[in-house]
Amino acid sequence: MHVLPNYSKCFICGEKNPKGLNLRFVAEDGKVKIKGRLDEAAMGFRGVVHGGIISALLDETMGWAATMIKHRFCVCADLSVRFTEPLPVGTRVTVTGWLTRDRGRVWETEGDLADAHGNVYARARGKYMPMSDEASREVDAYLSYPEGETSILEGSDDEPG
Repeated sequence: MHVLPNYSKCFICGEKNPKGLNLRFVAEDGKVKIKGRLDEAAMGFRGVVHGGIISALLDETMGWAATMIKHRFCVCADLSVRFTEPLPVGTRVTVTGWLTRDRGRVWETEGDLADAHGNVYARARGKYMPMSDEASREVDAYLSYPEGETSILEGSDDEPG
């Protein structure tokens, strides 16, 4: 398991975004995960986490999963989220994303958001388009890597686990 880089002003992982969630992504066994508890700032209806926040968490996690496997950054082209039940504010959750298929110009992913007991609150599928090598290097240049970690652009393509 290793901690992924982040952009300091990102809504999901930025430690310098005062309105952000300040969560950190980790890669483990061919998947990317993020764990945390969403407080009232993420609320939609009273006591329930906003679906847009859940969608953003799934989008970022699935995008990072494709990026880690393919060693190139990507952008979301299509996102489909199925909410299975309302997520209460304050629930500790794990969001998991993984690459399911490489179609060349499109990478397909899946992900879910579940609590510590395995209750799934949302499932998602996404299609991501790889960025050019040049654009990937531009993004990589402004990320902050944990000490000892090297660029995610290094390495060869691995098949999804």
